[in-house]
Amino acid sequence: MKTFKKILKWIGISILGVILIIIVSLGIIGIPSPPAITAENVDRLPLSYAKEVYGLMSEVQDEVRLYNWSPYDESMYVLKIVKFRAKLHNLKSENDEPQIIEGLPNNARGYIFNPNPDKKYLLYGMDLDGNENHQYYRFDLETGKSDLITDGTSKHSFFNFNKSGNQIAFSSNERNQTDFDIYTMNPDSPDSKKLIYKSDGFWRTGNWSPNSEQIILYHGISVVDIKAFILDLNTSEKIAFVIDSTENAVYQDLLWNAEGTKMYYISDFKSEFKNLRVRDLETGVDNILNKSLNWDISNLEMSPNGKWLKFHVNEDGVGKLQFYNLENNTFEKIDNLPVGEVRFAQFHPVKENIIGFNLTRPSNSTSIYSYDLKKKKLTQWSSARDDINLPDPEIIHYPTFDMDSTTGKRREITAYLHRPNEDFDKPYPVVIFVHGGPESQKGINRNLDWIIPLNKGIAFIAPNVRGSTGYGKTFTLLDNGKSREDAVKDIGALLDWIADHPDLDEERVMISGGSYGGYMVLASAAHFSDRLLGGIDVVGISNFVSFLENTEEYRTDLRRAEYGDERDPEMRAFLEGISPINHVDKIDIPLLIIQGKNDPRVPVSESRQMVEQMKLANKKVWYVEASNEGHGFRQPMNAIYSTLAGYTFIEDLFETKE
Repeated sequence: MKTFKKILKWIGISILGVILIIIVSLGIIGIPSPPAITAENVDRLPLSYAKEVYGLMSEVQDEVRLYNWSPYDESMYVLKIVKFRAKLHNLKSENDEPQIIEGLPNNARGYIFNPNPDKKYLLYGMDLDGNENHQYYRFDLETGKSDLITDGTSKHSFFNFNKSGNQIAFSSNERNQTDFDIYTMNPDSPDSKKLIYKSDGFWRTGNWSPNSEQIILYHGISVVDIKAFILDLNTSEKIAFVIDSTENAVYQDLLWNAEGTKMYYISDFKSEFKNLRVRDLETGVDNILNKSLNWDISNLEMSPNGKWLKFHVNEDGVGKLQFYNLENNTFEKIDNLPVGEVRFAQFHPVKENIIGFNLTRPSNSTSIYSYDLKKKKLTQWSSARDDINLPDPEIIHYPTFDMDSTTGKRREITAYLHRPNEDFDKPYPVVIFVHGGPESQKGINRNLDWIIPLNKGIAFIAPNVRGSTGYGKTFTLLDNGKSREDAVKDIGALLDWIADHPDLDEERVMISGGSYGGYMVLASAAHFSDRLLGGIDVVGISNFVSFLENTEEYRTDLRRAEYGDERDPEMRAFLEGISPINHVDKIDIPLLIIQGKNDPRVPVSESRQMVEQMKLANKKVWYVEASNEGHGFRQPMNAIYSTLAGYTFIEDLFETKE
């Protein structure tokens, strides 16, 4: 027995010794890259940063976010981080702990619950290593068993159940891998799949009619030209739902009233902003309901009892929740709602007048609330910890280089300034973050990977440069075609604004962005190397011509409407002339480039060719590529490593400049 205890003791000492050796080694050589990561020229990543990132991600795991109400009882389905992955849970009441739904794969997403309470299953999507060829599975909530219901190879999207839950409609490029046709299927019997509309381009499905005999189809021509149609499933007749077919406009969120006599929808027809409209389907009379609201609205939904419409209002990048009372034709808000941004508002499928939603604070803390529209009662289902070290951002508006044709005044760009707390010395170094799209928008929410730099005294500014959505149709179109570099000039104007503010250090400014934001990083590096210290490009475009030629074919028509058609010789020459890869000689700052090998949106070749040209020109470039990722990193170890590389890159340059 004594000998056995001695052996156990020495085994324990040996294990402890190995652990200590590993810790000391990591402290000396830094964090190694995960197996799927190829890293070139990346400096040592400190163990101390890894501890901070792990601690931060561990804190986030306490937070829950509403996904949807349960169709089966009065509970909620919520997302909660488990081992750094968002997992589906069931939350029975505001006083309970969420219970994980066992059996769902780690990379499952896009859960769609069958609305029929007798059919206890959901559908979820899953792709392979970020390639976005999503397949859909039927998941039995009682047995935890998954069954594939799609073909296993093609891209599928936009699944919609009819009211009775016995049919779904969806789009797929199964026929030729390019055009997205429309299919129906009974998920209980995948062999029932039926092609109901053969398309020419990118089409998607919308809501079913109350009697399940019609369905809405959308055809996206460009970000400002999305047409809607009503498809009759009995006759295959497709009727355009437009006010004027010659006018470019967006039609979205079409939904019938319970009787099928009216259509409520959102459109920016003859308007700078997207409005709430209603059309009498019998008389054809069409009216705007919100004539005094000069912001975009979105996410239109009708309550199951047919008494309310809910929608989100984009007020200068902040999502607000509003309601339209269909009984007395009045607009309402929640008066006692705390400050924050409302997201994912969902009506309860059974309890009348109840809506649930997430309220997100800029410090990345989210609470779940429900609201009784009749009793005007607000209930908090979950709470999140606010970080006092992360002050709320300031919404700023800075002047840029040109005049605004809609106002006759100097054009202004909206941005969100996140300052560190007052404990740090001024002036603060600054990271400019540019969102992707460009037809997208950055709001007041803070990125999770900004928190550690903010806690180290680094400020972040997130501008919505021209081309962003939310500020009117004219603003969204300002960067199209040969006006592309006007958006880069908006970054130059921001650098001027920073220089005019003594609490921000114009000598220590970097820029970061992903996708189209990655292009903005590379273009800014070429134009403003004398005013920037470095740039972080995540899955960015380096050459518009090669990007348009190599991106997935189903995306090219929409991208050509935005960037220009590279097949036209004049436009091709223009795109080559503004592409950052052809101006590497002007880039005199270090770059960190991050890319997923399987990215279907911005091919890996865009980053690889930029890295190669930087190296040939003897420019400093770090490169991180993941073999099992696509348009952004989802695998926890890859995400942690790339985040650590970003932190190290930023701190190295800011410390060197001090």
